[in-house]
Amino acid sequence: MNEKLNAFHIVILIHMTQVGVTIFSLPRICATHFGTNGWIAILPVGLMVLANVALIHAVVRLGGGRSLPDMLGLFLPKPVAGALQLGMSGMYALSACLTSKQYVLMYELQSFPATRPYVFRAGIDVLIFCLVIIGIYNLSKAVTVIFFSTMVIPFTLLSLYDETELVRYTPFFLKEGTDVWVGCLELYAAYLGFELSLFLIPYVGRGTRWFRGVYAANAVTTVIYLILTIIAFGFFSYGQLRDMLYPLLEMVGHVQLPIIERVDTLMFTSFFLVALVTATLYFWIATELFSYVFPKIDKRWPAAFLIFITYFVSSIPEELDLVTGWLRLMGKIAICTAILLPLLLIGGMLIARARRPKTS
Repeated sequence: MNEKLNAFHIVILIHMTQVGVTIFSLPRICATHFGTNGWIAILPVGLMVLANVALIHAVVRLGGGRSLPDMLGLFLPKPVAGALQLGMSGMYALSACLTSKQYVLMYELQSFPATRPYVFRAGIDVLIFCLVIIGIYNLSKAVTVIFFSTMVIPFTLLSLYDETELVRYTPFFLKEGTDVWVGCLELYAAYLGFELSLFLIPYVGRGTRWFRGVYAANAVTTVIYLILTIIAFGFFSYGQLRDMLYPLLEMVGHVQLPIIERVDTLMFTSFFLVALVTATLYFWIATELFSYVFPKIDKRWPAAFLIFITYFVSSIPEELDLVTGWLRLMGKIAICTAILLPLLLIGGMLIARARRPKTS
């Protein structure tokens, strides 16, 4: 394969994977779990995520251009490595399907409460399948187009800056929070997507300079999260933020444009593309992991199989609260994977290197 992803592609792919439906409830999460001026919690959590990214960077450098299955094969028996990869494949596939279902249920609640979501979800899954099978390089082009089509959406909220009041920030920091640990987990989950970099190794050029794009994507995500949350804390009172389910959607409802009446409906509809990209890239990771174990099978079959199976599994939780609860659980598993997998790889490769016989 001659075409390789560059740092620009990496920035967009990682950033678009990170930004999901959670962004709508981010101010409420900060207010509920961290208390007054809880927006400041984004900074330390962002630094923790940065440390996790640096851990993956160490894996990439130590691996010397090896793909994930090659690195696992250095120190794990093939059946164990295969079982681990299949487990991660199922986790990412289910997370992807739950992400798309969460958006569909939110859209149903927001605009079409009388409709059934099954047909809509089936249509989304068909579209995801078509995107997954075109390959990561062509997928990166499609994601780039979507990125530039939707990047203006968050910046519409900057027009509400004049309506923010300094008194709403209060002189107190992190008072009346409920559970900091749970808040850290939910904020950390909002950054998930950076682990995509572990699976891009075969599709980038030599060296590790491309990894700068991962750091840049994480920085862009942090800045966007921080700006939107700070504006929300100044636009609403602390009590309002704690009571609202999706504060950012409420904020968009106050944006006024001369040619558009319902900006909130337009934003939420446009955000479909962002949710689509997040789900697609998670399904792509799941397909890659499945193909590592069964390399002779055409990738279209694992993609179709995973999408088909997870469609029915994710149909078990029917209400939005249940889907959100399942996603929180999958987020905790994904966080453990993002931290423990690089540690496993680093430790295993160092042991394998130490056991390697030295040539004279």
